[in-house]
Amino acid sequence: MNNHVAERPESVHKAGPTPRKRDRPRRLTAAFCVLLAALTGGVVSSAPAWAGQPPAGYPTSQVMSTASNPTLGSIQIRRGFYDADINQGWGMDKAWNKHNIWSVEAMRRVMLSPNITTQGLQYLLKAYAGKYRCSGSTCTLTDQREVRGVYDTQTYTNYYGWPVGGKMGQLTMYCYQGGELRCPNWVAYSITNPGVNNPYRSSTPSADASLSAEESAEQAEILSSEEIVELEGSIEAGDEQVTFSYEPLPEVIEAP
Repeated sequence: MNNHVAERPESVHKAGPTPRKRDRPRRLTAAFCVLLAALTGGVVSSAPAWAGQPPAGYPTSQVMSTASNPTLGSIQIRRGFYDADINQGWGMDKAWNKHNIWSVEAMRRVMLSPNITTQGLQYLLKAYAGKYRCSGSTCTLTDQREVRGVYDTQTYTNYYGWPVGGKMGQLTMYCYQGGELRCPNWVAYSITNPGVNNPYRSSTPSADASLSAEESAEQAEILSSEEIVELEGSIEAGDEQVTFSYEPLPEVIEAP
């Protein structure tokens, strides 16, 4: 029996930038490509993310990481799937391919948030990613995105027809912005690379170690993109700063 409940609408609040064409969904998850290659006995190139349902046996129930939330306990981040043809999916794949949260470690950190709203059998966890422009001894906030993770506490055999095999955990994650589905690349970057004085810097091993070689390559492609390279150069020069918090960010912070 395929048990699932309707996912809550992904709310909108504040208008965000229009994504460049390259930022639109382009491929199935890398593990999908690996599995396709195994099934066909050959090498499969990256396919568009809107190419339909995964093949039989796709490991949707795989636990990519677990967030030990101080209030809610262990929250699993399962691989899940995302089919853009019918805008259906859940888990890591949906957060990555639909909403451009391209890091499991970024997802894990958001799911650690103590900023929690109860929604029936689900919880909404909030975090905030921001960019600052620095001048002299201070940095001024220029862009802030509220990142929302949805934790579903229910146990499912299947969800949208694909195996869960236990408690769902992270149902999805997205930027709460005015109708724009995909977070800018810098959002996940700021969560995993906050400023040197950020209290949420992590010394634990990154959950991205669980990614396949192909997923790691896609992540590396984003990190080497013009947007992120320019941002890193600006940070190194002291002109910008990125950060994240579990509460809305202050308008002005001290320069590093």
